[in-house]
Amino acid sequence: MSYQRLSLAPARKLKFSPAWPCSDARIVFDCLSGDYWVLTQLGAFVLGQVSTSPDFIVDQIRQQVPASLQDDTFAVTFEQTLQQLSDAGLVQGVAPLSG
Repeated sequence: MSYQRLSLAPARKLKFSPAWPCSDARIVFDCLSGDYWVLTQLGAFVLGQVSTSPDFIVDQIRQQVPASLQDDTFAVTFEQTLQQLSDAGLVQGVAPLSG
């Protein structure tokens, strides 16, 4: 399902690992549950953006993604990333798009 807006899932307090020069992965920790996730650079970027605002517009996030994280399949990869973050319980959609 596509959303116009995203917010951080309730009861999450996230901390991000530093970027490692030898890896494209980032680790994000939930300080409240002790859970952690290994994210792609795109996933970490999106989650970082969402965690800065209680209600983030998806199109704004899409436009702010650095060119280095975009390729020919970016549109599909971006939507898959949003779905994976939602499935993991890290973000929640607000205001589903109709249609």
